[in-house]
Formats: sequence, C-alpha cells, structure tokens
Amino acid sequence: MADESPDKEQKTLDPSAKRYEDAYKKGQAPISKDFNNFAFLVACLGVCAWILPWCLRRTLDFLTNFISMSCELHIDTPDNLGFLLKNVLLKMVEVLWVPFFALMLAAVVVGLSQSYKAISTKSIQPKASHISLMKGLQRIFSKQSVVETLKSTIKLIFLGLLFYFIFEDHVTRLTVWLWASPFEYLVTLNQLIIKYLSVILIAYAFVSGFDFWYQRHVFKENLKMTVQEQRDEHKEQEGDPKVRSRIREMQRERSRTRMLGNIPQATVIVTNPTHFSVALRWEENSMEAPVVIAKGADVLAFKIRELAKEHKIPVVENAPVARSLYDSVNIDQQIPPEYYKVVAEVIRTAMRIRSHQF
Repeated sequence: MADESPDKEQKTLDPSAKRYEDAYKKGQAPISKDFNNFAFLVACLGVCAWILPWCLRRTLDFLTNFISMSCELHIDTPDNLGFLLKNVLLKMVEVLWVPFFALMLAAVVVGLSQSYKAISTKSIQPKASHISLMKGLQRIFSKQSVVETLKSTIKLIFLGLLFYFIFEDHVTRLTVWLWASPFEYLVTLNQLIIKYLSVILIAYAFVSGFDFWYQRHVFKENLKMTVQEQRDEHKEQEGDPKVRSRIREMQRERSRTRMLGNIPQATVIVTNPTHFSVALRWEENSMEAPVVIAKGADVLAFKIRELAKEHKIPVVENAPVARSLYDSVNIDQQIPPEYYKVVAEVIRTAMRIRSHQF
C-alpha cells in the first residue's frame, strides 16, 4: 500500500494517472485478501462439484482391486514392499494431480488478478523500515491493522457458527452412513462439503465485495495529492514554463527562417503597405493554383518586402487581397477558388512589372 505522509489532511486532490503508475512501479496495489479468498473458494467449490467425484470413483476402483488382490501380494522382502508402495503412490498421484493442479492454477490466477499491474522487485528490496522496531509497532497498531484484525475475528466466529449449524443435524447421519459402502459415504461427505461451501460463498460474497471496495478506497486516499504535489508533477511532465516558452520561441524562429528561405521562389508579393505581406508562387505547367509560400505581419511583413526587393521579386500593393490571403490561407496551401480571379489579376500585374525590370 502507499505510504502515509504526515500532511495527510492537506491531500485533498484525487491522484493522477501518473501517481497510480508510480505506485504500481513500486509494487503497491489495492489487494483485497477477502476477494482472493472468495475467488479461491469458488474454485474449491468447482473442484468438489466436478472433479472430486471422478477422483473418488477412480480411487475406490483402485482400492477395490488392491484389496481383492491382497492375497497375491508379496511383501516378504524389502524390494517387494518398496515396489508395492511405489505403485500405490503412483496411482494416488495419477488420481490426485488433477484437483491439486486445478487449485494451484486457481491460486496463481487469483493472486495475479489484482496485483498484475504492480509486479515489481522494489517491493522485496531490503529497507531499513522493515527492521525498525518503531516502524514495526506503528504498522501493527495502525488503523488498517486493527481493521484487518477485527475482520479476521468476525470471519472466524461467523464460519465457526456456520459450520456448527450446518453439520449439527448431519453428525448422526454420518455415523449411520459408516455402515454404507465407502463410495456412498464419501459421496455424502462431498455433498455436505459442497453445501457448506455454497452457504459460505453466498454470505462471503458481501464481505469480499465490501473489502474489495474498501481496499481501493484506502489505496486512493493514501495516493491523494496536495496542491503543491500536483503542481510539481505537472511541471515535471510538461517542463518548466520558461523552458517551454523558450522552446516554442526557437521553433517559431526556425519556422520563420525556413519560410523566409522560400522568398526567392516567389512569383509575386502581395502587400498591404503598412501591415501584411503574402508571397505567392505560381507555375502554370505544374500547379493547379497559386500557393502561399510565406506570409507575415508588421515586422515580418517588412522583412518579406526587403527580401523581395533583394531578389527582384515583384511587389504588388492590394490591401484587401493581402489581408484576405493572410487570414484564410496557411503556408504551403493553395489559394481557394474564390480568390482565383483577383489573384490572377495580381499575377498579371507582377508579370508586367517583371517584364519592365528586364
């Protein structure tokens, strides 16, 4: 479970996804022992209902054959006795491995069902707190330990009373059945075990359901965060605001430099003399429509006009077109069809200017 901190009253914010992930990496997870016990009892009930009858029949068949052949057995030497015991043990293993394997598999699956996210070596690493007397006493007398002790005591009392009331009326019946065949007696005993487990599971379902919720509630409460912890985590994930601002500024600067490097390829620069400049490229044989390859406002607009003059790119003043293209068309995007007519006029003007230049 998550470690409790002294400022628990300040932890009012729900844990973040990263908080949960960090807890899982440390081997911490909300594990309900009662839910595990309930699931394992369900597996035991299944084994008693479907596997044990088959095992009993196989065992009784073997014992019947064994007893009927008792006159033919030779145990006069240690080798013969060892051979006999070996065969008996092998037969028992042949019959009993199925229920044992089923229960072992159930135990593994039940154990991993709640802790698979928190499989980590950190939880078994040696810590000074594990051998500290004071820490040990704090864990023993903690609120959670008291709750677990009370739950265990109530469960033992409940199961004991349940066992008594169920088997009280069957003690005489079991005594009478001693005169029945071994198979009938064992089947009756198995039926009583199934009945006992079924009653336990019905009652235990409520206990395990409550404990399942309670363990997750405690886990969440222990992982709650203070306002400062949330800020620190956000800063750690997103980075320092000043650093992020500097990174964005560098990205904008690289984008601006790359955009200005396209100016020599422009066919015309459309400007609003005071605020906006838009660089258009048009190649009649390879383009469906003119493309905006650069644009800028204010200082950047002035820089675009300077580069245009430096590379002898025609500059055409048309404030409405410049403003519209700046607002509605992104860089490296073709102009929309509604601008074809006005842009065609701008390009014709640029061609006339270029022809006068040469």
